[in-house]
Amino acid sequence: MGTRIVLLALACAAALSVAPVLAEEPAASLRAGNLLSQVKWLRLEVVGGRVVIKSERCPHSQHVMEASPAEGSRQMLSLESRAGSLILRYEEQTPEASVRLSIDERGKLTISRSAADADASDVQYVQPRLGQVTLTIAGKAGAKIVATDLWQLLIVERERSSEHLLRILHQLRADWALAEQLDGIEAALLAEQGTDVLARQAGWQRLVDGLASRSFAERQAADRSLRAGGQASMAMLRQLDQGELDGEQRRRVRATSRTSRIVLPIP
Repeated sequence: MGTRIVLLALACAAALSVAPVLAEEPAASLRAGNLLSQVKWLRLEVVGGRVVIKSERCPHSQHVMEASPAEGSRQMLSLESRAGSLILRYEEQTPEASVRLSIDERGKLTISRSAADADASDVQYVQPRLGQVTLTIAGKAGAKIVATDLWQLLIVERERSSEHLLRILHQLRADWALAEQLDGIEAALLAEQGTDVLARQAGWQRLVDGLASRSFAERQAADRSLRAGGQASMAMLRQLDQGELDGEQRRRVRATSRTSRIVLPIP
């Protein structure tokens, strides 16, 4: 048991300071958290309904860490900073299951759990850099659920998401109070006096479609309505698949995001 760390091409003292802390960590204390929690400059967060990795990383650096905190268990964390992007691969193996988290060079995040028990369901959550997220549950009661973002997925499929996805997210970050945050979001939605959230999102989508209208007056009206929607419409715009928009739509969405002080990833 213990921890083994390989640090390659480190570019700053902050990264170097991690090495002795982890290398000297006794095996018993590793049970308090996985490698993701041991690396203090790396943190899982939910921002704008999407799982993100916040890192005070150094440019052009690589980190490979391994740990065996208990008999029959193994953890591996690989990090690489390349051209402003963080490429990450984490794997935790126990006798019961294997949990994996990865972010590829295109920004696609994948979280999965493969159970050793044949009767248990394998689970995979896929979140591309832009666009909808997908939760796939294998097994007899399998399902494939597509949603705008993580919060919509958890709200619309609360029971199945709690059973399959939340437990994995909690395993990756033990102090992640997602269930409590979800309760707060649902309470806020109920306080909107029965407003149909899905219908409202469909209304935002119709306005986005209106930005491509042949009529200048219709494009202007849709633009004004989206701006008037404030943070609610901005949250929807943030999830748009930019490849499905034409030039006029992209231009207006970009202008709207600047006015609202929200930066959207538009190519």
